[in-house]
Amino acid sequence: MKAARTYCLVLIALAAVGCARRPPPAPPPPTPAAPAAPSLELGGSVIRIADPKGRWRFVARSAKVKATGVDGPYDLTPADARYEEPGKEPVLMRAARADVNKQTQRVHLEGSVQISSGGWLLEAERVDYDLNTGKVVAPGRTKLTLGSKIVPKSPDVAGSGRGR
Repeated sequence: MKAARTYCLVLIALAAVGCARRPPPAPPPPTPAAPAAPSLELGGSVIRIADPKGRWRFVARSAKVKATGVDGPYDLTPADARYEEPGKEPVLMRAARADVNKQTQRVHLEGSVQISSGGWLLEAERVDYDLNTGKVVAPGRTKLTLGSKIVPKSPDVAGSGRGR
């Protein structure tokens, strides 16, 4: 009985100082993946994305498009784009640069961003646009101008022939 009590006291003492059980070794830190280098560069290209359910379509045109592959994501410099939903005013976008991701159906615009539709114009340095929800996030300084006389500065990139 005395030996069992001594054994228990030794185990308690070892546990108190951290010697009873050793924690498993920490896994090695993950190696960060190098960003994929653009493997595709096109001049004067058009990128089209359409909602499979037919709720919206997005068309972007740029003088220079870089992508890691045919399915993107795409880096457009500069970017002019048009987002359309049936029965609604189109949303026109212009920026010095845009990242268009077909997989996530998101557009990130940077540099003198202008987004307009109907009677409003949003100006910002950066804007994230979710094509599925129509949600616009513009961190930092923004300017929103309301009024019916605003003429969108972006040309019609959808190819309908109507100039704006």
